Amino acid sequence: MRGGSRQRALVGVGLFAAAALAGAFLFGAWHVLFGGFVKGNWRAGAFGIVLATIAGALLVVEATIGRRLLR
Repeated sequence: MRGGSRQRALVGVGLFAAAALAGAFLFGAWHVLFGGFVKGNWRAGAFGIVLATIAGALLVVEATIGRRLLR
């Protein structure tokens, strides 16, 4: 990878944040599928919907910022 140490650090932080947000998205989806649909607990399903929505939106924001910074 070419670039200075600042750019490599930003990519590393971005990858770490993306992994954390992807994990949060999957955790939310798990709650929707198994808490909401399988178990019938729609409080857990609602939590999953909110968590997956917020994590997905933040992933989109991070990807947009990453594209602008890495041009």
